[in-house]
Amino acid sequence: MKGEMIVRGQRVDLGKLQANLLTVIAEGDHIAPPCQSEAILSKVTSLDKEIFRVPGGHIGIMAGSSARKQTWPHIDGWLGARSGQKQGGNN
Repeated sequence: MKGEMIVRGQRVDLGKLQANLLTVIAEGDHIAPPCQSEAILSKVTSLDKEIFRVPGGHIGIMAGSSARKQTWPHIDGWLGARSGQKQGGNN
């Protein structure tokens, strides 16, 4: 966030990130608190960016009992809408 991270010898500049961005936030996350996950959206220049809030913790939102019905279908739909493929099919 401060522009201090170096990857492969180059400083990371979030302002150069223009890719579509889906930020999945676990409302009860103690590893990556929601306030930190939300903050990245103000730094990137992506035009297509969305926050998807899910009740649960860091691992639970992706692997918990409700992930299959709540988290993964939303991610599938978000990616499908941007891939040019029909959603829910075997394309």
